Amino acid sequence: MNKKRASADPSKEAHGLYMVEKYERVVDYIYPIAQSIPRKHGVFRELLIRQLFLVAEHLNTAIKANQLSRCYVLDGSLSQLRLLLRFMVHHRRKCSLSISLKPLRP
Repeated sequence: MNKKRASADPSKEAHGLYMVEKYERVVDYIYPIAQSIPRKHGVFRELLIRQLFLVAEHLNTAIKANQLSRCYVLDGSLSQLRLLLRFMVHHRRKCSLSISLKPLRP
């Protein structure tokens, strides 16, 4: 017998799509900044860009799987991204950029 998996609640799917759209805005904002990091900080730049897209992958997996354990993986990825961003903008780091970071509008 070929049983199809019961579809998730439509409101949860809509909430997941909303989260993806919001994260896409974050990537659209951070990616150009990451690309402008000087070449001498290339390892950090590649790590930051990789983490941006890894979080997107974990977000999609968590939404589709509908499992709490996937949310823990996503939380860990977001924590790593936060660490990288805080490291980048710290006033004592040489990789701090002179770009003024403007807040995202809702």
